[in-house]
Amino acid sequence: MQFKNPEILYALFLLVVPILIHLFQLRRFQKVEFTNVKFLKSVKLQTRKSSQLKKWLTLITRMLLLACAIIAFAQPFIPNTENFNQAQETVIYLDNSFSMQAEGKNGSLLNEAIQDIITTLPADEKLSVFTNDQTFRNTTLKAIKNDLIQLKHSTNQFNYDAAYIKGQQLFSKDKSTSKNLVLVSDFQQKGNPLNFETDSISELKLVQSQSTLQKNISIDSVYIENKSAENLELNVVLSNQSDTSETISISLFNNDVLFAKSAVDITDTAETTFSIPNNQVINGRLVIEDSGLQYDNSLYFNINSKPKIKVLAINKSASDVYLNRIYTNDEFEYKGFKLNALNFNLIPNQNLIVLNELEIISVSYTHLTLPTTPYV
Repeated sequence: MQFKNPEILYALFLLVVPILIHLFQLRRFQKVEFTNVKFLKSVKLQTRKSSQLKKWLTLITRMLLLACAIIAFAQPFIPNTENFNQAQETVIYLDNSFSMQAEGKNGSLLNEAIQDIITTLPADEKLSVFTNDQTFRNTTLKAIKNDLIQLKHSTNQFNYDAAYIKGQQLFSKDKSTSKNLVLVSDFQQKGNPLNFETDSISELKLVQSQSTLQKNISIDSVYIENKSAENLELNVVLSNQSDTSETISISLFNNDVLFAKSAVDITDTAETTFSIPNNQVINGRLVIEDSGLQYDNSLYFNINSKPKIKVLAINKSASDVYLNRIYTNDEFEYKGFKLNALNFNLIPNQNLIVLNELEIISVSYTHLTLPTTPYV
């Protein structure tokens, strides 16, 4: 038998108190004289014996009650393993991925798991804790308590096989210790069942955090459906993981400026379309208002400006005013040179080459590696 709080057993020394009370006999008796002394003498011996027996029974009862109360507070238990008295090594994997944002009975699943670890394990017990982005090796719960409380959700997530392998690496090489690997997660299987190759060196324990979340709506994807010279049609696909139909609002931001907003009725999947300018840089953010998981309520995208078309004009004369008016700076990167001032190294990098009013093309042009883009 083992005790969870063995230090309380020191209170068993209090059992001396009932013994002292019995020995000192704090209760005093008064002598009362009776006329019928002969009758009292006949029962005197029997009365003394029964009184002593009652006193001993009272003493034993008091001591047993006090001992039982002390042992109860010490919380005795019988371990279910033979190696309980061996030195223990504990390694805990704490999943802090975004799926642990789901609500449990007392906050998010991650906060529930942290509180369970803090309240269950002894503060001075040696252990190692690792998450998806941090590792606390050979430490105590007391030393890392604040770090666990301030732990944030991570965009990374270990594959469960990788978490198992890393947990094994955090154990020491001491073969005389009992090794316990604890994986705390919601265990999203992602299509493949969990399958760990256990060994005789360590004992694997899985602690699953279960959510009370019954519904969740997420942004599935976004793509450009149609485009014109002026506008783009941005199509947004939403997914509903519950069986009930809901109306949800979706907002489109360009940087931090609200660009457009729409309401969508969704049962299983739903789509909505936004129209945005074609010739504008968009640092977009789509946001839905959903009380379920938070990490899938936003989706970021960007539409960069089109690169300018490189145009090189080889002119007969220095005047190319009308070409400048055609190839404007908003769409083209225009460069014009007279034939005798041309830098031939520019030719391979151009998208368009214009031979402006040249009467004769020099033989030297035929030896250049020209681009595959058109020239006029």
